Amino acid sequence: MLKNNDLLTKSCPFYKAVGEFFSEVCVPGVNVSSDFKMSCPDSSGGDNSFRGEEGAFKCLVTGVGDVAFINLDTVKQNTDGNNNETWAVNLRSTDFRSICAENNSNSDCYLSWATPGQVLVRSNISSVRREELYLTFLNLENYFGNQLKQPSMFQMFGKFDDRSNVLFTDASDRLETLASLHREKDVKHNYEKMLAGLSPCSATISSVIPLMTILPTFLTLLSAASSPMASLVLGDSSKLTSDSQNLGIYPNVDR
Repeated sequence: MLKNNDLLTKSCPFYKAVGEFFSEVCVPGVNVSSDFKMSCPDSSGGDNSFRGEEGAFKCLVTGVGDVAFINLDTVKQNTDGNNNETWAVNLRSTDFRSICAENNSNSDCYLSWATPGQVLVRSNISSVRREELYLTFLNLENYFGNQLKQPSMFQMFGKFDDRSNVLFTDASDRLETLASLHREKDVKHNYEKMLAGLSPCSATISSVIPLMTILPTFLTLLSAASSPMASLVLGDSSKLTSDSQNLGIYPNVDR
């Protein structure tokens, strides 16, 4: 959308064009780049108050940023009395809205969708071992998943001993294969498909993978900023490692 409305320059790679569109960005965990003017307070320390989903939303509500790229559930979790921290205690969900394509007012619109996580294994395992692990996880769900009428003492999903996100995020309720996800979801909004759409600049993508993983969100937003000088706030970027591979199983959420 950014490209179609001529709001991005013709620069390649795309992240450079995005850096020219937004005056400042805050992406905790991403290396400083000359293509982006970083504006994360306390970014020199080990802790950053704007890190993650909640941090990005905090940056928005405290007035440091104008736009936050976050999960839709983040607003619900930090408004209407659901977060008692000082910065969030008086926030109302009605004070915020999603920026939707075509400028419609659908409060449930989203830029893209992705699973809450994925199962990774070492890249040097054999195909036989990989298949064994694949089947093991799927079978474990039959014994310890949410579909049991009488849940066992051990649960794969949800909190354990009042601790959140132990094995998978608390939002997860089942495991699915990537193939089944693509069959049941609207693939045109899928994060992986959108990332593949950046192929015109593929020659430069390999050297900037951590930063490029946020670009599908950038490129589908386009009209999010009312002016080319709007500030942008994001949560953590994805951290990819070269010694791991996707097992092909994803925690998923019923919607």
